[in-house]
Amino acid sequence: NYSADLARQNYYGIHALPRAWMSSTVSYTFSKHGSPQEVLKPVLGEALGSPKDNQISVTFLAAGISSVDLETIQGQGGAAAADSVKGPTVAGHEGVAVVTAVGSGVKDIQPGDHVIPIKMNVGTWRTQGIVQASDVAVVPKSVKIEYAGTMSVAGLCAYQLIKQSGVKEGDVIIQNGAEDPIGQAVVQLANAMQISTICIVPDNPLQQARWSVMLQLMGAEVVVPESYLSSEGIKLVLNDFKPPKAFFNKSSSSSGAAIAKLLSKGTPTICFGAGSSDHEKGLSDLKLSHVSIGSLMDSIPKSEVPSVVSYLANLAEQGKLNFWLQRVSMTDMSAALKDSMSPTLDRKVVLVTKEGEKLVSK
Repeated sequence: NYSADLARQNYYGIHALPRAWMSSTVSYTFSKHGSPQEVLKPVLGEALGSPKDNQISVTFLAAGISSVDLETIQGQGGAAAADSVKGPTVAGHEGVAVVTAVGSGVKDIQPGDHVIPIKMNVGTWRTQGIVQASDVAVVPKSVKIEYAGTMSVAGLCAYQLIKQSGVKEGDVIIQNGAEDPIGQAVVQLANAMQISTICIVPDNPLQQARWSVMLQLMGAEVVVPESYLSSEGIKLVLNDFKPPKAFFNKSSSSSGAAIAKLLSKGTPTICFGAGSSDHEKGLSDLKLSHVSIGSLMDSIPKSEVPSVVSYLANLAEQGKLNFWLQRVSMTDMSAALKDSMSPTLDRKVVLVTKEGEKLVSK
């Protein structure tokens, strides 16, 4: 029974849920910051009720696991969470869901629509939920659910980074942390806009070759490891391009100062993501701006959201915006987290629900 199920949660933790529970609703929540494997707990059989005026009821189909999700659970650098967790919080910032009911005040979303979050903290690691209609946007059903379920953070943030930097066709962007999904999206969006990208990735003998192949297939002109920045070779590489018009500096990367030495004074630089101010050392000669992942997503004017989501969806349908993905059942959260945090994983994990599995091959 339900009470017994709840009592057994401490035993099962986030390991694969028993088969008998697979038909039950499940939400993965955390009540304190810490290791995702330790603080994330499944809540089963939660009664949802009906959506209020400006809410919608949804059934989730797929949800990505990003570094931002993990940082939020861990409480690192204020990724997208408050300093303290206020009660059980459903994890997950990006995903795709089908609308099952709408409140009386909702006009632009209908039952049967597919929607993706356009705000942080929607809570996508669950099978069903009630969310604010203003926190999501409709996405065409023709977009594969794996791509729609990983589009929100990476796609919207990459779009805004490019827009806020002011680069245009024929310009050059240099970015570190390019192996991250946001970096991958920057490469693909820039390629679609005929903007060149020079990508810096961490020194990782197990992954460098894979990252290089992946990013170049996505459209990057150059992919080099951080250690190459101190060589004479990088200057020869840069000589083949126009001076970069923008530098996207991921906060968790340690290569910012080395890249800054190669750039012209006053180069527009956007420092983004969670982390300390240490990553800004050595950048004083550049034109700095600072944004969080949440503020990047919030910076899209509400009136422009539908057109931006449509633009990203069209690219995804054309195969011009996608990610290397690994599908894992949402019932096997333990395996999903283990894979997501593995230093050898070169694919982004996307959680697929039972309802989503019906659409994966379509």
